[in-house]
Amino acid sequence: MSQLKLTNKELSEIGFEEIRSKGDKMNDAKTYFKIKTLNGYFYYNPKEEVYTWYHKTLIGEVANEIHLDLARKPELFVLLACFKAKFNMVF
Repeated sequence: MSQLKLTNKELSEIGFEEIRSKGDKMNDAKTYFKIKTLNGYFYYNPKEEVYTWYHKTLIGEVANEIHLDLARKPELFVLLACFKAKFNMVF
């Protein structure tokens, strides 16, 4: 199953913000997109090979990442609504 692919413009219209991480000796710099939810963040990393979508749940000082298998925009909008993210429904 192929992952949902969105352009930078589509992501910004929905409400995702572009994040550019600084690289260091161990890690390369990368660009990804995130949107805040009730208990964490949804992330989209277009350069990942297998999973491009994932949700990071924050509980106190502990975090848990869940990889998502999204194929269509309606699936993304349902998940964003379930996690109480503030977003624009753009088709």
